[in-house]
Amino acid sequence: MPFPMLFAAISKKVSSEVMDENNEHYELFRTKKIGRDEFIKKLRLIVGDALLRPPITNLQCQIDFPQSVVDVVKEDFQVKKSAVEVEFNGHCFMLDFLHSMKNI
Repeated sequence: MPFPMLFAAISKKVSSEVMDENNEHYELFRTKKIGRDEFIKKLRLIVGDALLRPPITNLQCQIDFPQSVVDVVKEDFQVKKSAVEVEFNGHCFMLDFLHSMKNI
């Protein structure tokens, strides 16, 4: 899920101060001053998993991937990869099979 979509989804559930802090960290991530892992850790710490999980789950379910992406994911799943990263519409998606299966 693209981060701007996630921010739009959580913006009404957190204070403007929290959103400002997230935007500052996001800008550091975009300018490569901090890594993706560090940015995600900060986001989870500030916002919390309880607020992040529902919009991520809901928005991921709404994405209709093209057959080429589905084929790559299917192939990686069959060779027992626990996760796969794909690019779609200029956005990078991490599909985590291991954790998705636990939630079913």
